[in-house]
Amino acid sequence: MSKKLNVLIVDDSLAVRALVRKCLENDPHIESLSTASNGRTALDYFRDKKPDLLILDMNMPEKNGLQVIEEIRAMNHQTPVVLFSTAGQAPETLKALSYSQVDFLAKDEATDTALSGSLEDNVKRLQARLLPKITQFFHFQKQAEAPKAVAAVPAGPAPKKTFSAPPFFKTEAVAIACSTGGPRALEELFDGLGKFVEQKFGPMFIVQHMPAGFTLQLADRLKKISGLNFKEAVHNETVQHSTIYIAPGNFHMELRSDPDQSVKIILHQKEQRHSVRPSAEYMFETAAPIYRSKMLSFVLTGMGDDGIEGIPIVKKHMGKVITQTQSTCAVYGMPKAVDDAGLSDGSESLQGIRKILMNHFFFKLKAVA
Repeated sequence: MSKKLNVLIVDDSLAVRALVRKCLENDPHIESLSTASNGRTALDYFRDKKPDLLILDMNMPEKNGLQVIEEIRAMNHQTPVVLFSTAGQAPETLKALSYSQVDFLAKDEATDTALSGSLEDNVKRLQARLLPKITQFFHFQKQAEAPKAVAAVPAGPAPKKTFSAPPFFKTEAVAIACSTGGPRALEELFDGLGKFVEQKFGPMFIVQHMPAGFTLQLADRLKKISGLNFKEAVHNETVQHSTIYIAPGNFHMELRSDPDQSVKIILHQKEQRHSVRPSAEYMFETAAPIYRSKMLSFVLTGMGDDGIEGIPIVKKHMGKVITQTQSTCAVYGMPKAVDDAGLSDGSESLQGIRKILMNHFFFKLKAVA
C-alpha cells in the first residue's frame, strides 16, 4: 500500500473505539485515525472527508452499520468496510456482505476483551484479526486500479485455461471452499438456480470461513435466494441427495462412508488448520476417497491457503479441481495457492462456474439459466 490511509472508526462504545485506535495508531500504512459514536455522525464525516476505510460496528444508535453501508454505496462509493457484528446480527451482516469491499469480524471474539485482560494482550489479539482484514482490501484495490498489477503478482505454473470436461463427464458430489468474499460469491453462483433444476442431484458440501452463529443464517439466506435445499450440517447425519451442506462455524466437517454404503457427516473441533475452523482440508481429504473421480471441487475467493493440503488428495483420487479467476475474486489467496501448485484443472469466473455446475452436476434443467 503506497498511499497512506485515512481511517474512520465508528462504534458507540468508547472502550472499543479506544481499543481499535490503539491497534492501528502505529501502523505505517495509516495517515490518520478519526472516530464517530453513531452512524449518522459517521455519514456526515464521510460526506465531508471521504476516508479510505471504515471500521464499523453493526449495532449503533441513529443508524446501524448496514444502513451506513447502504447509504455509502448509494453515493456510488466503494470504500472498504470492516464490520464488527455479533451472531444475533447475522441476517444484517450477510446482507452487508452482499456488497463489494465489505468484510466482518465477530465482535464477541474481536472486541469484547476491551473491558477485560491487559491492554497489551487485547491489542495484540485484535491486531492479529483486524490487520489482515485491512490489508486484503488495499492489495485488491491496487490490483484493480493499476493496469500492471496482475503482471506484478508472481506467476506460478498453474493453468490460466478454462475447464475442459472429459467426454461424458458427470459429477456425483461437489465440494466448495471459500472465505473472504465467499458469501457474495455463493449468492451469485446459486441465485435463482432452483427454478431451473428438474431432477435430483448429488450432495454438495461447502466450507465457508465464518464464526459460530453465522453459518445457519447463511444457509437460510442461500436457500431463499436459490430455491435449493441449503442447510447447516448436523453431526452424524446421513448425506442425502439434492441437499447442500454448509459446515457450521467453529466445527470442521468430515465425511465418512459406512458399511451400508451411506455417507455420514462428522463434525468435530480438532485444532484449527490455517488458523481457521472450519477448515476445508478435512472436507477435501475425506470426501475424495468416497467420491473419487466423480467429485468436482471448487476453490473460491478467500484469504490464505486453506485447501492446499486437501486438494492434492482430490487429485490423487482423480477428482477435478477448478479455481476462481483472479479478476473475479475479492481476495485471490486460496485459489492462487492451488493455481501456483499446478493443481487446478481450470480457472473460471463465477458465471463460468455456474455453467459448469449446470452442465455437469445439476444435469437436467428446465431451461438455460
